Amino acid sequence: MKNALLFSFLSLGILLFGCKSDTPLDQSDEYKDIMKVHDDAMEKMSEINELGQQLVQYAEGQADSTMAAMAQELRMKLESAEDGMMNWMQGWKLPEKPSKEEAMEFFAKQKEQVNTVSMDINKAIEEAKNFLQKSKDE
Repeated sequence: MKNALLFSFLSLGILLFGCKSDTPLDQSDEYKDIMKVHDDAMEKMSEINELGQQLVQYAEGQADSTMAAMAQELRMKLESAEDGMMNWMQGWKLPEKPSKEEAMEFFAKQKEQVNTVSMDINKAIEEAKNFLQKSKDE
């Protein structure tokens, strides 16, 4: 019984300390702020795909080539916004053992980039929704 209890505590200690990140950067408020923007934007990916499909259907059923072209352009904006997030995520890598100044520089740059990506996503979604709503109203 004593051995089982000791083993349990040792296992818990290994799990707690073994899973600890190599860098404390992922515990910083700056990191959490960036990840919040990222997570909020990622929640909109399914909406981007749904709107994109609606725009394709609209364009395919449209006799007016100008309106069809506008729908395709908006679909491409949605796709570009999604690609922007994927590219940002692909380039995301926490620096190893940076100085405080390097860490702050890294976070400032990443925050600017992820905010730009998020704004692009929100703008593309808003434009697509407005277009689709107008097309239904006509």
